[in-house]
Amino acid sequence: MQLTNAETASLLGVHPRTYRGWLATGQAAPAAVRLLAILAGFVPWVGWDGWEVERGLLFPPGYTRGGIAPGEFFALVFYRQQVSEQRRLLLEREARITQLQAEVAALDERVERLQAQRSGVARSRYRRR
Repeated sequence: MQLTNAETASLLGVHPRTYRGWLATGQAAPAAVRLLAILAGFVPWVGWDGWEVERGLLFPPGYTRGGIAPGEFFALVFYRQQVSEQRRLLLEREARITQLQAEVAALDERVERLQAQRSGVARSRYRRR
């Protein structure tokens, strides 16, 4: 993005003469330098090293495609809530599966006992005849 000196001064909120003075001396106000860097796409905050903003999209380090639009950040909160809820439901279902498996094992044991009892009863009946 190419700006004129007057446009740059206006973005920085200073008089064009002040901006020209900074250019002449190479001594701009640190806040102005930081703002220009941000306007150029640099993300200056801790933890955002290498991130850039271009054409209104935020790009992770090393990426040139697939930037994140501002509206997508709002969706991220929703996605995180959805993931959290799905994890909670998964834990509930896993607990229920464990419970059902224990119930099935108990029923299997009961069936085996009943079959053993019936088999014993059948043998005793057969012996009597």
